[in-house]
Amino acid sequence: LDFHTGRVEKLAEKIKIIKPTMPVIVLAPSPDHRRVKNLKEDNKKNIDYLFYWQGNPSLFLAMVKLIEDSLNLEHDTSEADVQVIILIEDSVRFISSYLPKMYTCLIHQARNSILEALNEWGKTLRMRGRPKIVLARTGEEGLYYYNKYRKNVLGIISDVNFPYKGNKTGSGLELAREIRKDNSEVPILIQSSDITQKDEALKVASEFLYKSSPTLLSELEEHFIKFYCFGPFNFIDPKTGKIIETVETMKE
Repeated sequence: LDFHTGRVEKLAEKIKIIKPTMPVIVLAPSPDHRRVKNLKEDNKKNIDYLFYWQGNPSLFLAMVKLIEDSLNLEHDTSEADVQVIILIEDSVRFISSYLPKMYTCLIHQARNSILEALNEWGKTLRMRGRPKIVLARTGEEGLYYYNKYRKNVLGIISDVNFPYKGNKTGSGLELAREIRKDNSEVPILIQSSDITQKDEALKVASEFLYKSSPTLLSELEEHFIKFYCFGPFNFIDPKTGKIIETVETMKE
């Protein structure tokens, strides 16, 4: 449908009337489009997710997987003890960049793990058992997901500023401090467009990412490998911190 008319909103409203639980995603042509603000603010009840098209086809994979994860999250965490990664971000532009990279990392890791599966059932089980991603766009949402899936949280990726308790500035740091009181070990990644926030962020977070960094997405991938135990398994000397040996498979 033509994004420049009101047809998107009307279609979303009609879909929700017919089937209220049907997820509706809108793909916008740019983050600065004049109608984006209206879609974000006035149609939240009818539009579940808004993404920006930035020329990366992996965005479609992320859109589908995000919906799949939201539908399977309750069952997979309670019945199969699947782990959860919480992304707290209210910028649609960065959500549209982060999720494709995050899902690419998860799927790549899952595909590597199924190489050791003994049969098709084992391969399917490992693929479906990958960590799920849940998207929170406010601090209240992020804290809700953390409390609900506390035992399954693999890591948290949070912006510095997003709506939380009626405030927005520094809310990511406030939320990180609250989570740290409950769990001192869960990996927390703070990211911001303000480099001056780095020192304060590192006091409560495992790592800090500068949003304007030219290698932002590569650094995000490195965080996954380092803190979520992706990639080869390293045996580390507890006294020196040096890697003694690296193995690629369970047999090794």
